Amino acid sequence: MKILMVLESNFPPDLRVENEIDALSEAGHEVHLACRELVAGENNNEYPGVTIHRKLMPSLIYKSSVGCLKTSFYFGWWKKYLREILEDNKFDAVHLHDLPLSDVIIDLRRQFGFKFVLDIHENYPILLSLSEHIKRFPANILFDLKQWQDYEKDSIEAADNVIVVVEEAKQRLKQMRVQDTKITVVSNTYPDYKFKEIESKEHAGFTLFYGGGITIHRGLQYVVEAMGKLSKQYPAIVLRIFGKGRYEPELRDLVESTGANVVFEGWTPSENLMIELSKADIALIPHVKSEHTDSTIPHKLFQYMAKGIPVLASNCDPIVRIVETSECGLIYEFDNVNELMKQIEKLYNDKNMMLKMGTNGKDAVKQNYLWKYHAEELKELYKAL
Repeated sequence: MKILMVLESNFPPDLRVENEIDALSEAGHEVHLACRELVAGENNNEYPGVTIHRKLMPSLIYKSSVGCLKTSFYFGWWKKYLREILEDNKFDAVHLHDLPLSDVIIDLRRQFGFKFVLDIHENYPILLSLSEHIKRFPANILFDLKQWQDYEKDSIEAADNVIVVVEEAKQRLKQMRVQDTKITVVSNTYPDYKFKEIESKEHAGFTLFYGGGITIHRGLQYVVEAMGKLSKQYPAIVLRIFGKGRYEPELRDLVESTGANVVFEGWTPSENLMIELSKADIALIPHVKSEHTDSTIPHKLFQYMAKGIPVLASNCDPIVRIVETSECGLIYEFDNVNELMKQIEKLYNDKNMMLKMGTNGKDAVKQNYLWKYHAEELKELYKAL
């Protein structure tokens, strides 16, 4: 089968997309990927097993994406670009990563007759509603949650198959009366070739690790508040934050006002990030609990577990289920600073418990959460398409 993946960003890197390309290529499919770039020549990297199509997106078109359901500019650019690819190649299926371009794919399917696989990474309408940029002009005028929810429903109905990342997302779709047989769970699990035993720690003190975007819905403000209260009693405990984001200035101000023992490490390449993770004592997933975080799963959970680092996470449904069944960490109510402090103290004071949780996490990844298990689900979907 000849498959065109469509990705609304640059590539590589993108671990989920890479995993799926690996699986489909291994199954004998010819895979192409269409993506965009915002700066000419910003990414000329190739990836084995896929033919990459890239096109420079003008700045004004990119900025118009915020109003894509109300104006035609953004969808029009993608439609022209993808039509050029489809006219030069006959594809059996188009695999769309995430929701926004569904209308473009549905319209092109009428002309080119391919199968449409919609890969929903998260609850996109709710994610948009929580995003900081949506609260500013002109996005706050253009955004309409009900319109996006209707768009999602229509897109799912039009797709031949729908992929979700976690069982809770499947249940959400079933509540929308989507047929069970139409939904496949292909999770954000860990590929075998990235699985390495933890390197020896070479640091003093006790380190909490966070790697990812710095936005208000990531919940770091509650971690900083907890650290501010802990820092005087436990000066050896330090929080290292790897990443960038819109909320960083406000978070830095909170660190200064609370006296929290926090170090901002900035953006770090993936390979270096895994080295820094290996130096940590606890790995954090402090996301604010919402309709969004209750139906998606971050790659970082399985990365933390695979490294043998105890996980300290907020009470988002999929994370609670995996952490508690794997016995690989502790959970706290996302905005309960006192409970978070107690969980940090509990881990700090019980090294044997931490060691056991780290071992449990590695074992759970090897037994249940390696990519090769979910790759089979993706292969079966395309075999039946």
